Amino acid sequence: MCSTNISKVCLSSFGGRIDEIPGICVDNFNIINRSAYFLSHCHTDHTEGLYSDELLDSLEENVDTYIYVSEMTALIVEHEKYELKKYLKVLKLGEPTLVMLRSMPEENIEECVITVTAIPAGHSLGSNMFLFQTNNKTILYTGDFRISPNDIKKYRDFHSPQDRNEPIHLDTMYIDTTFLNGEHNVFMRRTEVIDYLTSEIKSWLDRDSDNRVALSLSAKYGYESVFNEIYKRLRKKVYVNDKIWSLYRKMPDKVIGVTNDETKIRIHVCHNKYSHYHHRRCVPNSPNANYLYIRLSAMKWQNCSLEEVPFKSKDQGTRLDVCFSTHCSRSELVHFVNYFSPKKVVGFPNPYPRCEGALVRKNVSDFQFSPKKRRHRK
Repeated sequence: MCSTNISKVCLSSFGGRIDEIPGICVDNFNIINRSAYFLSHCHTDHTEGLYSDELLDSLEENVDTYIYVSEMTALIVEHEKYELKKYLKVLKLGEPTLVMLRSMPEENIEECVITVTAIPAGHSLGSNMFLFQTNNKTILYTGDFRISPNDIKKYRDFHSPQDRNEPIHLDTMYIDTTFLNGEHNVFMRRTEVIDYLTSEIKSWLDRDSDNRVALSLSAKYGYESVFNEIYKRLRKKVYVNDKIWSLYRKMPDKVIGVTNDETKIRIHVCHNKYSHYHHRRCVPNSPNANYLYIRLSAMKWQNCSLEEVPFKSKDQGTRLDVCFSTHCSRSELVHFVNYFSPKKVVGFPNPYPRCEGALVRKNVSDFQFSPKKRRHRK
């Protein structure tokens, strides 16, 4: 997962092609002259080629070719490159939409109609899955996602209209396998992490009026729920720079926990790679304050136990590394696949082994998801 930054080089997580639906591209825009494009969310490893002149030229030349996105994703894309606005088609969550795919004789592709339904993915601002239905195939493309095993049954579009307890039949599942390896078998629920996080922030800020908090994030978007909860619980908004603010101000009901007011900065989004760097690049007229540098990430959190508090304290208590994952852990991922038992599973960016489900299916009920007692990790 990479932050959304047009100038940043970031390899694509997904190749773009859905084998069952030739002529479309998903989360990869280097292949031009397609009949339709789909964007699950705005992290750079899913937007490769999106802001290129080649794609824009192709869209201008091919009438009725659009990029299908969620409402929030549309706002972000417009924010990054306004010229794409007229080529965006917003999909309403949970509402099946017919998409006409033109014929492409040069590739022996006939005209057809597909149905696509956008489903919330729980990964970042505006992120969604795509449920594709053709005349004879049903395909789920997850994009990057995180859904708790306890919540899958709450999703109407994952279940048969005739029986809401029966998972839909899937011919193929294209699934985010970022943390498929065994070293990331479990992650604490984000709601529980936020409980600990807000408590630590409050304790630090209450200790001294000169204390400040710097939040270092793993991506440009995806932490809005953290900002909102900090504001709800502590009544303090998180300062963001002018560029991010110019986007968030367009969605005040969705991101209530941010501000661009320089006079009210006790917590800010930090762009420093290291905790000892000065905060002048993040905060105008940065005060000579005592900073608690908090790094939210998941990659380094290997072989965790759900009984552990999701923090590591460093630098004499002035740095906290926090386990906060916007991707499924391995146990969550395997549970998701086994819930549907699709005929075919295609993993990205890592392959999903054919034997993976069979190896762990009988043990999946043993995975722990919400234990109550934790022990501290030093």
